[in-house]
Order: sequence, then C-alpha cells, then structure tokens
Amino acid sequence: MSVKDVRRSTRTRKLTEKAMENREEDLEGRFYSEHLDILTILNDTDKLLSLVPINDDELSLRKSDISARFDSLQRVADELEEIQGETNKDIAKHLNELSPIIVDMISKIVTAVSRKEPSVTKEPSFSKKSTASKISKTSTISSKKAVVAAETAALHEKLAAQRRQNERQSELERLEMDEDARRKEASFKMKQLRREIEEERLQGQLKAQEAMMRAYEQEEDDGASSVTMRSSRQLIRSPEHVNGATIVKEINSQEYGISRADDDPLPSDQKSPKTKALNPETPVFHPVCSSNMAQQNDGLIEALARTMTLSRLPIPEPPIFMGDPLQYPDWLSAFTTLIECRGIPVGERIHYLRRYIGGPARDAVSGFFLLRSEKAYEQTRRVLEERFGNPFTISEAFRSKLDTWPRIGNKDPKGLQKLSDFLQQCLIIIASSEIKDLDILNDMREMSKICTRLPDWIVHRWNRIVAKLKKGSGRYPSFEDFVSFLAEEADVANDPHVTYEATKTGQDRDQHIQIQDENEEAASRQQRITFSTAGKTSTTQKTCIFCERQYHELDECSEFSRKSMEQKREFVKKGGLCFGCLCRGHISKECPKRSECKICSKCHPTSLHDETFKEPTSEGKHDKQETQSTNLREKTSISGRDGDTYNT
Repeated sequence: MSVKDVRRSTRTRKLTEKAMENREEDLEGRFYSEHLDILTILNDTDKLLSLVPINDDELSLRKSDISARFDSLQRVADELEEIQGETNKDIAKHLNELSPIIVDMISKIVTAVSRKEPSVTKEPSFSKKSTASKISKTSTISSKKAVVAAETAALHEKLAAQRRQNERQSELERLEMDEDARRKEASFKMKQLRREIEEERLQGQLKAQEAMMRAYEQEEDDGASSVTMRSSRQLIRSPEHVNGATIVKEINSQEYGISRADDDPLPSDQKSPKTKALNPETPVFHPVCSSNMAQQNDGLIEALARTMTLSRLPIPEPPIFMGDPLQYPDWLSAFTTLIECRGIPVGERIHYLRRYIGGPARDAVSGFFLLRSEKAYEQTRRVLEERFGNPFTISEAFRSKLDTWPRIGNKDPKGLQKLSDFLQQCLIIIASSEIKDLDILNDMREMSKICTRLPDWIVHRWNRIVAKLKKGSGRYPSFEDFVSFLAEEADVANDPHVTYEATKTGQDRDQHIQIQDENEEAASRQQRITFSTAGKTSTTQKTCIFCERQYHELDECSEFSRKSMEQKREFVKKGGLCFGCLCRGHISKECPKRSECKICSKCHPTSLHDETFKEPTSEGKHDKQETQSTNLREKTSISGRDGDTYNT
C-alpha cells in the first residue's frame, strides 16, 4: 500500500453544506422508497398466507426479506438522524407504525410454517392407531412450541423497538430542553445588552452636560480673573501704593477678607500665604480649553439640530408595482435602495415585497407568500425579474406604447410635450445599454412611424433637417438628434408667451370687452322697456339642447360625447342641426363658420370625430361625388338636411 493510499485512508472527509443537503435528500427519498417496498411485500405475504396450499420455502424467503429490508430501513433512518442532528418526526412515526406490523407478520409466518410441518409427516396410507396417536401428540406439541417461540421473538422485537423509540424520544426531549435553555440565555443576554446600551447612552448625556457645565464655569472664572487683573493694575499704577509689600497686603486683605492695620504683625501661629509680586505688563491669560470646549458644544448642537431636521422629513417609500414593465426598473431601484440595503433580515423582506406590489405582479407570486422558508423571497424576486424585468418584455412594452400613441393635433402642445418626455426616457435607456433591443429606434423607418403621430408643421421642419443633414454629411439623423429636435419644438410650443392658447385668450378677452361695451350702450338706449324685453336683449347664456343644462353647448356636453357615432348623427338629423357647427337654421353645405376639431384639426365638431373613418382616394372621392349628385337630383326638395354628408 502506497503512502498516498495511507493518507487517503487516514483523512477525515467533511462534506460541504451543499453536499449535506444533497445527501439528506437522497436518504429521505431512499427511506420512503424502501418503506413503500416493505408495505408492498407485507401485502403480498398476507395474500400468500391466505392460500390453502402453503409454500414453506416462499414464506421463509419472505421472512428473511422482510427482516433484511426493515434493518436497512432503520440504518437509513439512523444515518439521516446523524446528518440532521435531530430525530425526524415523520420518519420516526413511520418506523413506529411499521414495527408492530412486521412483528405480527413474522409471527404469522412462523405459525403457518409450524402448522404445516406435522401435516407433512402424516402418512396417507392406513396405519396403526397407536402410531397415529403418537404422531398427533408430537405435532401438537411442536405447534405449541412454535407458537410460543414466535410470540417470544415478537415480544423481543417489540421490546427492542420500544427501547430504540424511548432512546430517541429521550434524546429529542433533551435537545428541546437544551434549545429552550439556549433561547432563554440568549434572551437574557439581549435584555442585559439593551440595559447596558441604555446606561451608556445616559452616561454619554451626563458627560455632555458635565462638559457644558465645566465650560460655563471656566468662562465665569476667566471673567473673574480678568476683573481681578484689571483692579490689580489700577492699584499698582496709583501713587498711593508704590511699595510692593503694600500691594501684596492689599490684595491679600481683599482675597482673604482680613481687615487690619498695615503695621500689625502676624501672629506666630499663623503663616502668611505664599504670594508673589504682580507684573502689570503681563498679558491677560485666555485658556485654550474653553475655546475647544465651546467648539465641541457648537458641534454637538449643530449635529442635534441636523438630526431633528432629518427626523421631520417624510420617510421615503418605494412605489407600488402594479405589473407595468415600463415601471419595473424604477420600482426595482427604489425597492433595493430603501428596503434591501437597510439590513432587513431575509425572512422579513418578503413581507415588505408583498406590501409594495399589486395587480398582476402580486397574482404572479402570490403562491410564494404561503411558504415559510428563506428561499421564498429569492424565488419571488426571480419570478418578478423573469416576468416583468426581462429586457425583451421591457423593450416590447416601450415599442407597443409608441405604436399605440395617439396622433397629436396641430394645436396640442401638451400632447407634444408628453411624447417628447417619453422619447427622452427611451433615449436614456438606450444610452445605458441595459436594453439593447431599443437600438432599433435609430432606424429611419422607426422614426418615420413616430413622425406619423406628429403635427404636420413639425414633420415639415424635421424633413428640412433630414434633407440638410443628408446633403451635408451624407447620413440620416440618429434617434438622439430626433429627440433633441422634438424637445426644442415642445419647449417652444409650450412657451406661455407664444402659445396658441395665450393668443386665443387675448382675443377672447378683447371680444368680451367689446360685447360688454355694446350691451351697456344698448341698455342705456332702452331704459323704458319691460323686464322681459330686457331679458331678451341681454347676453344669451349657453344652453345644451341635449341635456338642457346651462353653461355649455352641445359640442362640449359630456353626455352627448359618450353616445355612439350613429346615435349622435341620428340626434343631429332629428334636431335639424348643422353637421359643421351643430347650430340650427342652415345645413353643412351652407355653414358660414365650421367648428374646428380639437383632435384632428379638421372642419367638424370635436364630438363628431370618428377614429374609424378613412379618407377615400381621389378616384373614390370622384365616384362618391357623382353618386351624391345623382341622388340629389333624384330626391325631392322636401328637406335639405337629410342629404347632408359628413366626413372626418
């Protein structure tokens, strides 16, 4: 045997955590598989015992097989218990239920075999009476002995199984007691640690207060010493106290409160305090510790003020994710910053995750909320990432929103600004290189699709830029150039000084002032008319002919706009209204002032805008005009309103 083999044999191999988990899963699968096999063999053996001709060899083999399989099952359970460090309650339950069944089956096999042995010894031929009686007596005794032996073996098996069960139960109780003791000890240590932390906090506050008190006392002492120094200088400079001894006596008498004559000698038992002559030229002493302490106090006060200011701010929270792939990157960044990065335990993160998701997102991961393992949070995050954070899903959501973006009217600056902001978001994602599928927006065909959503005047300006760039550098503009151009146009269109709404508001204001002046002039000329007549000449209020309410017209009625296009047209025809301005007294062909649609900027009321209408070709228009002229010639002239046609 080589040295390498010796080293391998003496080395203690320790499985990793992953290997331990795999081994544990294999043993559990093996246990349940062998348990199922034993139950199947027991069932077959029971059927075999019910047969009239009993096969001794088969029963003996079954007995040995059952014993061997049960021993193997116990070894698997012991090995699994050694790996887990505790008794598996489910496996122990299966063993306890299976043990008496096996003992009973073995006893049945022994009894059946022992009963069949004397029957084999019987002779089918005629024999003497004494020989038959001896054989019968011998078989009876053998049968009883076999039964007693089987019962004894069964009792031994039951006793051994009960002992093993009692040992495992005792071990389990001991482990539970140890676990309770560890928990109580940990709880006691945690409480003690909290008390120590609170005590240290109070000691810190006390030290801070003492430091502030010392600083204030030091400042008071500095002020008193400076006053004493100034008084001493005055005494030295005065002509009446030139002698140093006199100055010392004066200071000592002031300091110690002694009032006596200068010539009185000191008593023999009293010693004069140690004094020194003062130097009037010495500068005033300023202690350095007081300024440092003041700076520390200022720093503490500033930190306390900053903490109080931060505590008054609202607590930031991530938004609730409802399943929109466009909002997933923003939500993931907020949730990671505000929840995951704060050291929250893994078992609690799934509860925060459930708090900040809803709609289809919650439906997709609702099953993981029932799990109690720590892997539930990771599995939930993985499902959300695969379902809503997939780059293909996000890019498809961006492109779908662009494809379904409504057309922007010529006088809709707000809609233009919304499209510009959305394209800015697409440009940021392309620049970050996180979603590479959006690079297709740099293609000229994709930008042409976006141009179909823009007003005509912006498309004309963009075409000029494209032609200029192709002529100068020989390339088509990039998506970044297109977004920059659209952002500039949106800023200009939303400028409050040059917008269409501001100009229209000024015109309406001038018209209102002019009408008000005319009304005042008419009222001054008609002072003698009655109240009813005056009411007719006053300014007419807007009244809707559909809902019969004031302050809005038919084109602005919300109830009328909710009707279908067929119902709207039927109401206009029955009411004798013009399809061009929704007024009475004329038809659409003779309309003097057609309304302008706020959606497509064409000459028809906004409430009659039809999204499903498609403009016919030139040939179709010519054929339609000929058909209409023919129909008009054939119709009678009873009413001109029924022949009106309406195109969006």
